[in-house]
Amino acid sequence: QLFNVPNSNRYFSLNRAWIPGMARLGSTVWTGDIDATWESLQKTPGLILSYSLAGMPYVTCDIGGFNGNTTALLLTRWYFLGVFIPIMRIHSTLDATPHFPFLWPKPYADAMRIALNLRYALIPYHYSLTYKMRQDGRLVIRPVFARYPNYPLTTQVFLDGDIL
Repeated sequence: QLFNVPNSNRYFSLNRAWIPGMARLGSTVWTGDIDATWESLQKTPGLILSYSLAGMPYVTCDIGGFNGNTTALLLTRWYFLGVFIPIMRIHSTLDATPHFPFLWPKPYADAMRIALNLRYALIPYHYSLTYKMRQDGRLVIRPVFARYPNYPLTTQVFLDGDIL
């Protein structure tokens, strides 16, 4: 049924689970309900890279963590990670302080707004990356060694297109 939809229509579906090949249908997956901790933030780039390399290039996470309350600094760092991942999704449990910039102290709120403005400024770039991926299969987000083979293996540094 979905294969009969005209190319001018764009389909988007956010899913908790996925199978290889879903991305060609416009599906996105998120990394699950992660904790609002520095440890979760540290692990997230590796999770996103793993999904991407396994065939799900449209992947996101709960910016700020889902479970538990975050801190203003931690949330700000999450926002800046979100700028450079394929889908930026800010989400939390109902029991936590919502992750909207205007609910946090001014210096952090201002930094979060800078991150959001940068994300919006990069929309044409991310659209171009998605188009290139559709044309030649080059992933939007990929490990550094995909471009620089001699770079040490790490999941803490990644490429958003050609942005390190």
